[in-house]
Amino acid sequence: MDGDTGKPKLNATCQSNLPGHPMIPCMHADAAYAIPEGVGNIQGAARYDGTWYLSQSRGSSEAGALLTAVPPPEGATGVLRTVAPGHYAGIGPEDLSYWPGSDANRSGLWTLTEHWGKRMVYVTPKP
Repeated sequence: MDGDTGKPKLNATCQSNLPGHPMIPCMHADAAYAIPEGVGNIQGAARYDGTWYLSQSRGSSEAGALLTAVPPPEGATGVLRTVAPGHYAGIGPEDLSYWPGSDANRSGLWTLTEHWGKRMVYVTPKP
């Protein structure tokens, strides 16, 4: 996925072992990042406009958090660093997905929660 647009980004062609399909579209990573030190229970991550958003679970009875992080200044790999205090999220936030656009009712960071009786899908407005 293109981290800025949320759309699929196939940037290469790779050999395949699928019969009748010797070459298939594929992706090659151009960067790799580690979760910030001391930050645990990350359930999802999404990037928008160069900023990373991480969903952090805190168990089945406490609100989770939405953390904001940026890549290290020295290059395309390394440890992300948090840049703002976490915002409250639902109990047990999971995956994150960024939906681009100008529709205030749908554009933003989407997530879902995992615990029975507390499950929901919701959007956090675009940062």
